[in-house]
Amino acid sequence: MGFLLGAFGKLAASQRKRSIQAQMMRIQSKLRIATRQISNYSKMIENNKKSELNGINAWFAGLKSTLGPQVQARMAANGQTFDPTNAQLMGLYTQELSAATAQLEAQKSYQEQQIVNKYEYMNDMLLEPMKMEEEALQLENDSLKSQLAIAEEDYKACEQMEQAGAKDLAPKYVAGGGG
Repeated sequence: MGFLLGAFGKLAASQRKRSIQAQMMRIQSKLRIATRQISNYSKMIENNKKSELNGINAWFAGLKSTLGPQVQARMAANGQTFDPTNAQLMGLYTQELSAATAQLEAQKSYQEQQIVNKYEYMNDMLLEPMKMEEEALQLENDSLKSQLAIAEEDYKACEQMEQAGAKDLAPKYVAGGGG
């Protein structure tokens, strides 16, 4: 009886192992795809963010280089001729240039913060659901691993039961019979 129970138990455990292994392969495939997608999207978002920030920096650097001539033109429009030897005019020029530079830097900081916020929002909206799915797949994979370990232990136990039952079925020969 133990032989048959062991043999059928071994067959069922083997079937359960194969089923779990097939599930694990599907889950692991989905997990690899999800991980790759997260990595690709994360890189894309970071590269786009850097590109936009570099574009803003280049644009503002170009604007900043034109501030001096703009201040001089405003001074000329007010009837003040730009003269580097006139201390009073140079003070006024420096003061206006500093004010214009500060205003430009404030605009630049505001735009940089807008870009950072935009990409953080994209990160939250796009990557967080993907990361949650990846985590769920990882949990399912871990669960299947533990189920597989249990199925393997069941297989070994049934195999031992089958072997013990086979020993009981073996004919017992007694020496000296016959005549």
